[in-house]
Amino acid sequence: MIPKPIFKISFLWIIVTLFGCTNKKGTNKDALEYSFNNGRDIVYSLNQLFNEQSADSENTVSLEAVTALNDKVVSIIESINTPNLLEEVSEHYSRKKPSFLLATSDDGRIAVFSWHLPKGNLNHTIRNQALYSIDGKVTPITLYGEPLNLTDIYTLKTEKGTPIYILDGWEEATELTYRNRIDAYSISDNTASKANIFPNQKCSLISEYSVLGHRAHIKSSIEKDGSLILIPEIMGSKIVFSALEFDGTQYTDTYFKESLKAIHIADQGDLAQIRYD
Repeated sequence: MIPKPIFKISFLWIIVTLFGCTNKKGTNKDALEYSFNNGRDIVYSLNQLFNEQSADSENTVSLEAVTALNDKVVSIIESINTPNLLEEVSEHYSRKKPSFLLATSDDGRIAVFSWHLPKGNLNHTIRNQALYSIDGKVTPITLYGEPLNLTDIYTLKTEKGTPIYILDGWEEATELTYRNRIDAYSISDNTASKANIFPNQKCSLISEYSVLGHRAHIKSSIEKDGSLILIPEIMGSKIVFSALEFDGTQYTDTYFKESLKAIHIADQGDLAQIRYD
């Protein structure tokens, strides 16, 4: 499982960038055939695959073996073809907390699985598979950009009545850098498209955290139903938040100088605790 954010800070720079986006489709493999009668067996089967992978992690893993493992995982996930089965998977996932991530939207329409593969000469080991539920059916949909350790999905209500989904997660980390990414998607005809709702008509918000000496997990905070995003900024010995607020069509810049008090860093040894004053 991905650990909860830990506030340990020794030296931290934060760079927030808004990235332009294009929709690039990856190539699909020939699907393997799996069939399950209940969500419990799906969670068990996925967990068994990842446990076997973990047991072999000290051995050299070939690219072919990594590809075969990924094909099995994707095929098991894509066998989820009804909303009831997806709900059962989510229920058993919550009980078991297995060796993969599952995030679902508030309206139950979108579910995204995240998992790690053995290195096997791969540049990126995180993988995602998204499912979309509508009209009594569940179908796979394609997400774009580098895969994320996806932790949360928020459902934005828009003026047009068509929801926009906010996907929040972490990109693959380096020894010194952590990147929290927030993506916006709209869905039409079972196809996901990036939604340009962030400032400057961008579809992703990326916060980069560079750390020297200690790891730090401070990230943007998504509030309410996703309509408010608080972005941390280091200002001397304080952390303050600038904000993006959704107005029904897009996010606009706001700054809470009065309504949001500054957050102070109170050092206790090497542990920096974050608190409200």
